[in-house]
Amino acid sequence: MTGRIEGKVAAIVGAARGIGRGIAERFTEEGAKLVLADSETEAGQASADELGAAFIHTDISKMADAEAVVALALQRHGRLDIIVQNAGIYPWQL
Repeated sequence: MTGRIEGKVAAIVGAARGIGRGIAERFTEEGAKLVLADSETEAGQASADELGAAFIHTDISKMADAEAVVALALQRHGRLDIIVQNAGIYPWQL
């Protein structure tokens, strides 16, 4: 089934590789417009270039960076319909 999110604007945090990259690929297949965010600038920008998406370097542990992801989506597309939070932080030591 394709097109379920066609025309929707999605921001995907942690989209440079792995599961986040897979989500971005699937959303592209479904027709979504994407803003990719990741702390890995080179891999994130490469993913964005390949998928025709916008990219922003993001440290999601910082509120200003999270707000910048939303701001980029609004600037580029005028709205934000979907947020995928695929990145995590681990602030303590085992």
